[in-house]
This record gives sequence, C-alpha cells and structure tokens, in this order.
Amino acid sequence: MFIKTYLTFEIQVLLAGAMSFLICFFLIPKITLLARDKKLMAFPVKRSSHVNPVPTLGGIGIYLGFIIPLLLFSGINESKILPFLTASCLVIFLVGIKDDIYVIAPKTKLVGQIIAATIMIVFANIRITNLHGILGIGEIPYIASFFISLFIYIAITNSINLLDGIDGLAASIGIVAC
Repeated sequence: MFIKTYLTFEIQVLLAGAMSFLICFFLIPKITLLARDKKLMAFPVKRSSHVNPVPTLGGIGIYLGFIIPLLLFSGINESKILPFLTASCLVIFLVGIKDDIYVIAPKTKLVGQIIAATIMIVFANIRITNLHGILGIGEIPYIASFFISLFIYIAITNSINLLDGIDGLAASIGIVAC
C-alpha cells in the first residue's frame, strides 16, 4: 500500500492519530446537529448523569475516526486479522446504531457481542490459549479457550458500555487502557 510503503512506523502512527482526531473533530458536531434535527435523543433516566436530553449517534463519528485511519495505515494486504477486526467492529457498530435509534433489548445486544467476539476468536484466532500457571493451569484446550476468550471479550465490552453513562469516563478509561 502506498501510504505504508513510504513512511516510517512512527510517522504512520502520528498521521493515523491526527486523521482520527480530525475526522472526529469535524464529524461529531455535524452528527449531533443531525441527531437534534431528527429528534434522536437520549432522555435523562435514573442511571444517567444528564439533566437535559443528549443527542445520540456520536458513535458514527467515533467509528469512522477509528476505521478510516485503520484501513489506510494498517497495510491491508499484509494483515491477516484486519478483515476480521473490521468485521467485528462493524457488527458492534451496527448494533450500537440500531440501539441509538430504536433502543434494542439487552439480549439482542448480547447476540451482537457474541457474533463479534466469535469472529475474532474463530477466524482471527485471537484468544486465550494458556493461563501460564494461574490456578495451576497451563495450556488449555480449544473449546475451553473459546469460552474463556468469549467471556473476556463480552466482559470488557460491557464494562466499557457501563462506564458510558458519564461524559468522558469511558473515553478516559479507554485511553488509559490503551
């Protein structure tokens, strides 16, 4: 890929970060205006910290700010996991958009998370394969590896989702985790 070939890794990371920032910076205000115009708002509930209605659909800007630099700077032809990562992210994105618009049942969200995690575990082969002596367990069989990995993917996804009730908290924790 052209971008990948002629730039050092550090420059690629800086360009990807700058591109991600600019995409989010310019898109999120436009998306929030659209959400306000179409009355796609999250109204305050007992669990939220908001007093006034808040526009939904900000995830569109976040998704595009993540996926566009990823596809441009990752070397699509060289990566064996990128198609599966992209597919998993797309599943989570679509479930989130549907939830923002229609408010879907938790079971439906869980099914989307299971599909996304299964794509990463089975096709990308990103899973826990060894517990390195925790509880005296080393190498683990594939089926146990699958279910442990599935549990961890879903637990992390829902942990971040639960933090999303307070502005900036999920983003701050995500940045620290990265």
